[in-house]
Parts: sequence; C-alpha cells; structure tokens
Amino acid sequence: MQEKIEKAKAAALRLLSYRMRSCKEISDKLQDKGFTQNIIQAVIQDLKRINYLNDYEFAKAFIESRLIHNPKGKTLLLYELLKKGVDKDTVNKVLDEIISREKEENIVKVLAQKLWQKKRNLDKAKRKAQTYNYLARRGFPASLIIKILEELGN
Repeated sequence: MQEKIEKAKAAALRLLSYRMRSCKEISDKLQDKGFTQNIIQAVIQDLKRINYLNDYEFAKAFIESRLIHNPKGKTLLLYELLKKGVDKDTVNKVLDEIISREKEENIVKVLAQKLWQKKRNLDKAKRKAQTYNYLARRGFPASLIIKILEELGN
C-alpha cells in the first residue's frame, strides 16, 4: 500500500512540476493512471498538507495569468475554473479579490479599442456588432460592453 502511495505521489509531483493544478485535476490524472480512490485521497491530503496543492492559490494564479495573456471576463473565468474542479465559492472569492469593477472596465476598454482600430475599414454598425460579439464571447457583461461601445462610437 505504501509503495503504491509513493508511486502515485511521484506521478502527482511530476504533473505539478509542469504547472499548478487543482485537486480535481490531480485526482482525475491519477485515476486515469489506475490508482484507487483511497490512494488518490491519501496523496491529495499529503500534497495539501505540504502546500503543493491549494485550489485557492491555483485559482489566483490561473486568473492572474489569464488577465495578462488572454483577458477574459468573470463569467468565462468562473466557468473555466469550475471545469477544472475548483469550488464555486473559492472561485468567486478569488474573482472578487482580483477583478474589481474598474479593472474589468479597463480590460474591456483596452480590448474594445484594439478591435475597434483593427476593424476601422468597416462601417460603424458592423464594427460595433463584431466588437460586441468578441467581448461577449470572452465572458464580459453585456451592460459593460454596451457602455464602452457607446463611448467608442462617439
């Protein structure tokens, strides 16, 4: 039993050496490798104890990375983290800490201005529609998108 736990722990540490992961991601990967639920739980508890696995820190790093490299709205970030197995309360807490209303507004402004410039050869209505759709697909609230587009349109 102890030998299997060590083998599972080594596999989990190997996965964590590439990037941070949620508890569920580690659990799923270990399950795919054929480890039993008891062994997986023991490994996850041990990794949590030594702070190698922490869903709160994972969510925080994930969101900060997304904001820098691939900005998305709270809605889409929430969905992505839930898909990775992070608890909804944890995700909401981290989102509220990291993304204020003003920060989200600034992100939308920057993305809208970039696309607005890129599509300058189109007529205003088409430009507005494409910019709106782009921002909506990235998980930003409709009310905020409309507000920013009105500012850009003037």
